[in-house]
Amino acid sequence: MSWKEYQEEVARFFREIGFSAQTDVRLRGIRTDHDIDVLATTDHVGFELTWIIECKQWDKRVSKLHVFALREIVSDL
Repeated sequence: MSWKEYQEEVARFFREIGFSAQTDVRLRGIRTDHDIDVLATTDHVGFELTWIIECKQWDKRVSKLHVFALREIVSDL
């Protein structure tokens, strides 16, 4: 499975559980723009929930550095 197919599969999973999901989304943060692999949103008891998903199809574990980078993206958005 290619990385793009994996990304679409992740988006499809979120759609199946009731979210709206888009792939390859560019969002403007406070400091800069961010390219998001999958953006999933839903309304739950009056609150809009947003999931930012970075799709990694690697043969090794995601490093702590990549987790911190995602945290910074979330913080900036």
